[in-house]
This record gives sequence, structure tokens and C-alpha cells, in this order.
Amino acid sequence: MPHRIVKPLLIFALVLAAALPADDAEARRSRYRPMPGHPWLVDRESGRYPHAHCELRVSVERPLPEPLTSAATGDLLEKTVITAATLESAGIVLTDVVVADGWRTWLWRDLPDAARVQGSSRLAIAVRWPNPDGTLRREPTEFFALPALEAHPPWRWSPWQRAADVRQGEHVLFESAASARAPAPPLPAHPFELRCRTVLSEELAVPAPDQDPNIGRDEDGNAAASPAH
Repeated sequence: MPHRIVKPLLIFALVLAAALPADDAEARRSRYRPMPGHPWLVDRESGRYPHAHCELRVSVERPLPEPLTSAATGDLLEKTVITAATLESAGIVLTDVVVADGWRTWLWRDLPDAARVQGSSRLAIAVRWPNPDGTLRREPTEFFALPALEAHPPWRWSPWQRAADVRQGEHVLFESAASARAPAPPLPAHPFELRCRTVLSEELAVPAPDQDPNIGRDEDGNAAASPAH
């Protein structure tokens, strides 16, 4: 009798797995599993919650609008997360920039979902310049592949990468990757660069910067040393 039950259950499990979206199916095999009833993830090994930290940087030699954001112009550095189903603004705070060693660097902290497990998401960056008539002139958009959460151990930074793709046009975010388009323009003389890492948090929500103990941790997960008095 039991063998008659096992086969239908096995078939049902296979059908269910095939019906799952690719990102969800990948997450169920990952170290970071989806929380029941939620799109967010939990680390199977520690029980903590994975957060994605990425640093976006660009040489101070690259001209940028000043200021990069204002009530009159909005954000003149456009930053968009692209998944198979959504386009949404990345939570990079343009006024929170560190200028050091010839680079402008922004830290982007995010609460990832199953799309980031598979590594199928992208980040699009574009500089926009105000014209005298109030319109905006858009530079070529730089597209980065966001690393899968498990691409590196927790707290280990990925290598710095430049854009994997560059596109020109006002509607490039909505174009299909498979659609015919003009040849890609070259990278700017001083392109943006990106690196990311996965950190583990006791809290599900991403805390305020001054309350986030993962900012500044080294690549072994050790807290940043307190300044000497």
C-alpha cells in the first residue's frame, strides 16, 4: 500500500517544483530560504536575515551634475533595480557620499528577495544633465549584474566590476535584452564600478545607518574597531 502512495506524491512534488518561478525554486535550494508567507529570506545556518550591501563608486575625474539631487531637478543620478518582473529605484541616498582616494562612493543597503538568490537582477545607472529648457539629457546607461547572494561567503566583497552592458536612449530600461538595438556605445572615460556582499543581521528590516552594526565589518564579520581615545 505505501508504494502506491509514494509515486503520486513524487509526481505531485515534481509538478509543483516545475510550476515554481525560477527565482523561488532556486531559493528553495539555497542557503537563504524564503520565509513562509513572505518574499524575504532567512539564513538556514544561522537563523539570521541576509541583507545585501553594495558600494557604487566613480572617479572624481568624471564630471557629474552639482548638486546630484534637488527639489527642482529630482535625482540626476538615476539608479534602477531590474528584475524579470519589476523596475524599481535602488535605495542609494545620493547625499550620503564618501569622497576619498580619488573616488566618490555610495553605500546601498537592501533587503533582498528570491530574485537576488539566483543572481538574475541588474542595476542600471545613468547620469542626467539639466537642459536650459527644463528637459534632461541622458548619458548612456551602465548596466551591472548584481551578484547572487551566495556568490561569496557572508561579509566577503565581490571584486569591483564595471558595467556588463551599456545602452543609449531614453527608454533603455524598458527594452527587452533580446530586442534588436543599435550597437552599444563605449564605456565612459571614467565609468561607474560596483561591488557587493551579503551580510547577516539579527533584524529583518534594514536599520538606520547609525544603528547598522554590519556597516564597516571586515570580511570575517568582525565589527569595526572603535577609534582610540
